[in-house]
Formats: sequence, structure tokens, C-alpha cells
Amino acid sequence: MILELINDFLLTFTELKQEVIFQGYQNCIAMPPNNEGFCVMSIMEIKRHGTNVESNSENERSIKKLISYGIDIDFIGDNDLKQRELASRVEGLCWSDYIGAFFKERNASMPYSAGVQDVPYLDEDKHFLHRYRIRLYVSTWEETSVKETTAKEVVIDHSIHGKKPDDTGEADKTYYKKGIENIDVDHKIKEVHNVNSRK
Repeated sequence: MILELINDFLLTFTELKQEVIFQGYQNCIAMPPNNEGFCVMSIMEIKRHGTNVESNSENERSIKKLISYGIDIDFIGDNDLKQRELASRVEGLCWSDYIGAFFKERNASMPYSAGVQDVPYLDEDKHFLHRYRIRLYVSTWEETSVKETTAKEVVIDHSIHGKKPDDTGEADKTYYKKGIENIDVDHKIKEVHNVNSRK
């Protein structure tokens, strides 16, 4: 999951502890009672890049797509300087080649991040909180596998090829074409209909 990846990123490259990192979904999460500093992650954008990449195995099909996520990270607390410096540090890291290997090992990449925004607010107790927000853009492959039934063997009976429906043995191109061809379903239905109508 993409938020788990960002969670690991924050734990690895900042001094944040797990107990102060939260996943936010609109107003559906209660903020911690103390205001010494915490972090909220929220998915704000999901975009597809390109078309599917598909492959087959013996009895299943793998479907992969490249997705870009825009993830907001809010650094919130009483200490204005601490939250601003933390946001600035993460924003700077996201533009560095240094963290490229971290995301590559997890089948993802960090193309860039948006600049730091200062968006302070009042909490439910009318307490002023400093909030600095950055948006990270992370690309990753998502894969789905589905069962696929395939034929193990194809048997073609040449004994009736080119014969009339009355089985006289005389070849007649009006009813059957010579050779084998790939045709779509609509074409196939029309061919069967024409043969039946001529009987």
C-alpha cells in the first residue's frame, strides 16, 4: 500500500516516531491530544500513466499499470520552527538522488515534490496550530492476476473440408472456403447464417 511506503520513508529519513504518524481521510480521524508535533498523510491524487502491460503464464494473465499518487503530508504542532524545518527537510530529500535507491528497492520512484505550504488552523479547542504541508508524487506499478482458461490442444478435422452439406464429397467453394483463417465472432456468425440459408 502506498501510504505504508511513505510511512517507512518518514521513519527512515526523519526523526519522527511511529506513534505520531497518522493516515488522514478528510475529517474521519481524531488528532492526538498533545500538540508537541505530529504528521498526517493523505492521498489526494491518483493518475494512470500509459496503458496496461500484460503477460500470460500457463493459466493466468498478469495485468500491470503504472500509477502516480499525489500524497499530502501535514506536519502539525505548537512549535512553528520545528514543523517548518521538518517539512523543508522532507521536501529537499524528495529532490535528491540519495533516496532513489530506497524507492527503487520497493518497486516505486519519487519523481518530485511540491513546495512547502504554510496552512495554520484552529483545532476543536480553538487552539492555534502550525501546519506545513508538502505534496509528494510517487509512481509505482500495481499488478492484478486473473485466471485464464486456454486450450491445450487443437484438433482440425480435414475430412469434411470443402464438402457440400449433403456430403457428396464434391468440393464447392460456395459453402466452404479453402484453408484456415482467423475470423472475428461477427464474421463467423454471418458465415454460419449464410450456409444455413442456402440449405
